[in-house]
Amino acid sequence: LAGSEQVEPTLVDAYFQIALRDAEVGMVDEIKTALQKASDPQRRTTLLTALGLFGKAEAQQKAMDLMLDPAVTASDLRTLLRANSIEEVRRKRLQGWIFANFAALRGKIPPPFLAAVVGNLSGARDRKSLSELQEFFARQPDPDGVLKREMEKLSDRVEGRIAERERGQASFEKALGP
Repeated sequence: LAGSEQVEPTLVDAYFQIALRDAEVGMVDEIKTALQKASDPQRRTTLLTALGLFGKAEAQQKAMDLMLDPAVTASDLRTLLRANSIEEVRRKRLQGWIFANFAALRGKIPPPFLAAVVGNLSGARDRKSLSELQEFFARQPDPDGVLKREMEKLSDRVEGRIAERERGQASFEKALGP
């Protein structure tokens, strides 16, 4: 967090983010403290991204819980959501966290930002995951129609990915022949 003289300065953030994959839960508190002190917008973005890169489930859980912390602004949430949805296993944890905390999360962000919540779950790659998302968001109040519009976009993207994968598989099987 404080940098290092042993590492090329332009690589410090990259090394830091790689190290977070194996970092323990206590590192979340250290990043939160640094985030609260950060005045440089770039440093703040780096720290917010870092909060989404924990590889261990317990550390990711604690980092996601910070989305409800007053230290994290509504605009910070987009960075945290995006970083937590990078890999499939983390995206699934994020999805579970959103399902469990959606009411509190919704109370923290303005309606237009709800699109970011749905959009960051767009890594869903199968109809089962898509169905879970559709069922969950269909049960949520949606007076502005933001959730409905974003779910329609998400459905189109996921169905498009599935169709591409099926075409690719069929082409592969055809190339292999009987």
